[in-house]
Amino acid sequence: SEPRGFGAGPEVEKLSAVAGEFHVRSGSPERAIVHFERAGNLDRAAEIACEVGESGRAAQLFAEAGDPLRAAGVLESSGDADSAGRVRAHFHRDQGRLEEAAQAFEALGDSFEAAEVHQERGDFARAGERFLGAGDPARAAEMYERAGDLAKAVVAWERAGRYAEAAECAARLGEKEEEARLRIRAGDFLAAGDL
Repeated sequence: SEPRGFGAGPEVEKLSAVAGEFHVRSGSPERAIVHFERAGNLDRAAEIACEVGESGRAAQLFAEAGDPLRAAGVLESSGDADSAGRVRAHFHRDQGRLEEAAQAFEALGDSFEAAEVHQERGDFARAGERFLGAGDPARAAEMYERAGDLAKAVVAWERAGRYAEAAECAARLGEKEEEARLRIRAGDFLAAGDL
């Protein structure tokens, strides 16, 4: 595959752009797209791809051109709302708009990505909820501990089958009976007997 506008030199890029416009006027949009790609004018190539109904290609070209929101718009217009939402969510995350990114991932039903964004934001309680919803109780327990919610951490550690960690959290809560029960499940009978 040929490079898109990189290293070809300004003369070749200019000729490719002229050839692209020629092919637009002569009714050869596919050839025009190729020439605009060679010229490095990915926006123009994407616009032509849109005009001829090549939504997937247009979205990819807009994304490569550094315009992910336009790519998302094309995807949405073509009926691919999930991909459009995913592009927007990643855009928000890349821009540091973590609350918007988390909401977008949640709207997509992507609990794992939402959890990671909540973790980045420092909202460990919500990260724990989302990791639990994504089927990762160990990560959820870690987040609950960081949030200071040891009761939820106990439940999540136990759900993850990590009874020693659950027992430690129960101990920090002062829940002796719960700690003993969890120490027994962890196989630590001596520690359970000492309680």
